[in-house]
Amino acid sequence: MAGSGLAFILLFGGAVAVHRRVQQTSANFATWRDLLKTHLARMRLDWAGIPPQNLTATPGHPFETDLDLLDLHCLLNTAFSHGGAARLHHWMLDPVLDLAVIQARQALVREVRPLACVSGSVAIACPAGQRGGGPTARRPRFAGLAC
Repeated sequence: MAGSGLAFILLFGGAVAVHRRVQQTSANFATWRDLLKTHLARMRLDWAGIPPQNLTATPGHPFETDLDLLDLHCLLNTAFSHGGAARLHHWMLDPVLDLAVIQARQALVREVRPLACVSGSVAIACPAGQRGGGPTARRPRFAGLAC
């Protein structure tokens, strides 16, 4: 009698472990699917499918609002952190005109470009609340436009 109770507990524990693994795999797949939907939305200029950004216009900047750089930032930004999104925003507002710096950045991009497939793993490992979007994030002003 005690042996059957122990067997039941072991089987139940195994079933719980398998169930948790299936749930985690399902959650990872949903995150991956959402990431791919976002990338497709960027390719199609489907503004409703692009996550909003937590950015506001820099007061007094000479061309940020004229060129609508916030919408361009929303389209280009695929960073998984607020720091990465902020760096892209800074680079867009204050472009570097030094050829050596530009070439160094291009070399870095060439180095990490083959690792683009890693972005899905980072998206799965990094909870959505820690990435660049959020409930108060800004939607593009020209959300109705498409090419």
